[in-house]
Amino acid sequence: MSSARFGQVNGGRTFDADGDLKVANTYLLRLESIETQRLGTDPRSVRDRIASRLNALPGTLENVRRFRLKTVPSWLIERLRSALIESLQHEVRRLEAEIALHRQAGDRPDADEIFKAATALENAKKILNGERR
Repeated sequence: MSSARFGQVNGGRTFDADGDLKVANTYLLRLESIETQRLGTDPRSVRDRIASRLNALPGTLENVRRFRLKTVPSWLIERLRSALIESLQHEVRRLEAEIALHRQAGDRPDADEIFKAATALENAKKILNGERR
C-alpha cells in the first residue's frame, strides 16, 4: 500500500487523500456560502441542512471544514459536488428570472440591479462550466 502523499490507484482512479480533502473543503465552503446567502440564515443552521441533505453527520462536515480528516469517502465528495451543482443551477434560474423581471418592468439595461444580477449570473455559469473564480 503506497503513501497517501503519492496517491493510491484503485480501479484506474488515483486517490490523493490531501487533494480529496481540499476538494471536499472547497465544495463545502462554496455550498455553505451559496446556501447562507440564499436562505438568509446563520451558517450553523445551513450546515445542519446541508448535512441532512447529504445524509452525512454534521460533525463529519465540520471535520471537512477544519481539515481534520485523513481521508474523505468518495460518496461524500460526490454528494457535495452534486449539491453544489444543484445550488448553482438554482441560483442561475433565480438570477435569470430576476433579470427577466427587471427587463419586463422597463428597467434600463445598465440599472444597478440588472448589472448585479447579470454579474452574479455570469459568475455562477463560469463555476458550473468548471472555470475558476
